[in-house]
Amino acid sequence: MRDPNDDQYWLDDYTSRGLITIQQAIGLDAALAQFAPELKGYVVADDAEPWTVNTATTAAAATGRVVVTPNTIAAPRPPA
Repeated sequence: MRDPNDDQYWLDDYTSRGLITIQQAIGLDAALAQFAPELKGYVVADDAEPWTVNTATTAAAATGRVVVTPNTIAAPRPPA
């Protein structure tokens, strides 16, 4: 299973090497609202099956989608 700190590790690593610049951190709902016109949907990666992360990332990049997990899909959303 993935460690929740993995994402922060890679963000810190890429930032320190100058590969990315983080302008602003926003929540999932704000990101989806901002980029919804550019997205065609999503591809599910399951943390219980780690190999699906690479597969989902490749499929999502090739088709204009984003990668989500079952927990992301099931997360409660605040009222609009």
